[in-house]
Amino acid sequence: STLFPYTTLFRSASLVNKLAQKMEKAICAAVVNGAGSSTVPQGVGQCGITASTAISTATVAKLAAFMAGVKSAYQPDAVWVMSAENFYTHIVPLANDSNGIVVMNGIEARLLGHKVVFDDNVDNCKFKSGSTAEANNADHIIFGNFNEGYVFNYGEGISIEADQSVAFRTGSTVYRAMALCDGAVVDQDAFAWTTIA
Repeated sequence: STLFPYTTLFRSASLVNKLAQKMEKAICAAVVNGAGSSTVPQGVGQCGITASTAISTATVAKLAAFMAGVKSAYQPDAVWVMSAENFYTHIVPLANDSNGIVVMNGIEARLLGHKVVFDDNVDNCKFKSGSTAEANNADHIIFGNFNEGYVFNYGEGISIEADQSVAFRTGSTVYRAMALCDGAVVDQDAFAWTTIA
């Protein structure tokens, strides 16, 4: 059939997209809170940055004070990283487009002039404050410059492999994407993190 090549192409593109999405999730989880072991890159939450004062109720003054924890050189390209739940629960009630506290245009959100990146990896994990791991899980926010304060390297390109032996009886093929990579915070002055409730 003349449709067959296009169907194959569509399936291949769909497979690559799904594997790329899974790889992206794994990389984001590592960058946010990776243990820094021989098999996992070190995340911002595990590099020993001392936590800023916890924010019990979000106010503009408290958020601005938290932002000040990032050194001036890193401020221009710094972004907020938090879960969508945190943003819509604690930040959106502050919305006031006239003074730039929160701006949403349906595509992206900004808080005090800086882009907000939604990542659920920031919630419900144990960050390390100084040399001590948090005693309990909490909801976190990060403000920092990932372009200059964090380095992520691929030792090898992403490889995609197929295995038909795993599901022999069903005739299924299992696919795997793997990459040799590493990452770490190169300057703690580029980041600040805290809990928000």
